Amino acid sequence: MLDAGVTVQIRRHRRFAGGDGRLPRSCYSSMICSDAEGDDNGTLNRELMEYVHPSIPGIIFVGDSSDRRINQILRHQGTGIRPGYCAVCVFIFAPANSEDRKVFNAVYSQTLQKSGGLDAQVRLNILEARVDYVEIENVIDLRQPETQAWFFEHFKCGDGVHLSKPKGTNISNFCEMLPTLMHPELGGCDTTHGIGSWMRTSRVNALIYPSARSDVTIAVRDGQLVGFSGWNILDYRGTRLASGEMVVENEPWDDFQRLNLIFNRPKVTLDQAAKGSLDAGSWNVRGVQARYDSLYQQIVDHS
Repeated sequence: MLDAGVTVQIRRHRRFAGGDGRLPRSCYSSMICSDAEGDDNGTLNRELMEYVHPSIPGIIFVGDSSDRRINQILRHQGTGIRPGYCAVCVFIFAPANSEDRKVFNAVYSQTLQKSGGLDAQVRLNILEARVDYVEIENVIDLRQPETQAWFFEHFKCGDGVHLSKPKGTNISNFCEMLPTLMHPELGGCDTTHGIGSWMRTSRVNALIYPSARSDVTIAVRDGQLVGFSGWNILDYRGTRLASGEMVVENEPWDDFQRLNLIFNRPKVTLDQAAKGSLDAGSWNVRGVQARYDSLYQQIVDHS
C-alpha cells in the first residue's frame, strides 16, 4: 500500500508500442533522410518540439544542421557542422520579462549553465545525430497503396484479438483513418495502442507510419509510390510480445475537424487526388506543422 501523499507517475505509452507501451526510445526514428547529412525535411525536429512544455516562459526551438538557413546561423555562431556530419540544434531564447526570467532560469538552470550561463539571452545546444542505412524485412509500410488497402480492411473494426472497434464502420477508406493514426495526443490513442500490440505479436519487424507532428504527403503515379514526406519508422526487432490484452475502443474513427477543436490547433486538412486520375492514391495532410513553420520563419528572419 502506498503512503498518503506519495505521487504516482504512470509512464505515458509510446505511439504504436502495444503491450505495456514502454518500447525503448531507440526503436523510434524519423523516416527517410535524403542524404548523409540527415535531411528528413524537419520531421525529427517537429517530433522533439512536441515535448517542450508550453507553460514555461521563453522559447525553445529545435532545428538541424541539414537545413541550409539553420546551418548559416550555426556558422555565424562559430559552430557550423562539417560536411558528412549531422546534428540537432536546440535554440533557447530567454523571456524578456523579469518574473518570467526567474521561472525560466529555475527550470532550465542545469542546461543554461552549460550553454552560455544564466545571463545569456540566447543559448545554443548541439546534439549529435546519426544517420543509419538499414534493410529490414517484414515491414508494414503505410506509404504503399496496397498496404493501405489491406490495413483498412484489417483494422477498420479492429482485428478482433488486440483491437475491437465496433463503431469503425463510419469510414470507407484508409485516408479516413489518418486523423486517428496521427492523433495529436502524446503517445497516440487507444486505437494506435491496440494496433501496436498486433504488430508485435504478429512478428512484424517495423512499421512505417505518418508523423503526428508534420504535414504528411504521398505521391503516387500510375499506382506506384514516387514521393513522400513526414513519415516515421518504428523498429520492433527484438521487442516481441507474446500476448496482450484487447483494447476496446467504442468511439468511431476520428476526423480532423473535431481534433482541431479539441487541441486548439490551426486548421488541418486532407486533400486527395481524384479517383481514376493518373495520380490516384496521392494525398496530403496540411496544417499540422503550421505553428512550427511560423516559429522557424521568425528565427531565421531575425538571426
